[in-house]
Amino acid sequence: MNIGPKERRKRLVTGVLMFAVGAGIAAALVSLHLDRSWRLFLFIPFWLGAIGLLQAREKT
Repeated sequence: MNIGPKERRKRLVTGVLMFAVGAGIAAALVSLHLDRSWRLFLFIPFWLGAIGLLQAREKT
């Protein structure tokens, strides 16, 4: 175990928040009828969310 409970919680919260940000941006892009190529930028918040959740789960 490399990180303590406080740091795991911080990474878990960050991961969930980044997924929520990604979902919100995705909903905005769809509702505004923007070109699908704009959705490529969703990679960043979803990637950060996945990293946060995986680090919290693996305790690294």
